[in-house]
Amino acid sequence: MDRDLLIFFFCAFRYISKKFIFGKKVIELLDLDPGVDWDVTGQVVWTGAEILSQYFAEQIEGSDTFFAPANLRQLSVLELGSGPGLCGLYMAQYCRKTVLSDCDEIVLDLLKKNAKINEHGETTLLIS
Repeated sequence: MDRDLLIFFFCAFRYISKKFIFGKKVIELLDLDPGVDWDVTGQVVWTGAEILSQYFAEQIEGSDTFFAPANLRQLSVLELGSGPGLCGLYMAQYCRKTVLSDCDEIVLDLLKKNAKINEHGETTLLIS
């Protein structure tokens, strides 16, 4: 079956805007409408991504350890299977360079949109 036809039948592009607040930082993402009833793994924010981002926020704020913002500015982050990009976009606010990746073209398009929404000039952000 033609890929474009498969996309037409099995891909929903009904995204809704969601805000995630972790400490003093806000990430706004396009996330798939929860009313979709087929596998959209890479187009939704998983609870695990929210928990991990919250953990990072708790470690970063007021920290003088490894997670101190001054230490993070020297680091690069690679997020594999980024999906909408919550964790990577959160860490991009602190780290020198962040690479977000996924294997699906539709998910990469969504990831690029989310990166643009959360754009700031202090870090290098690559998507592949």
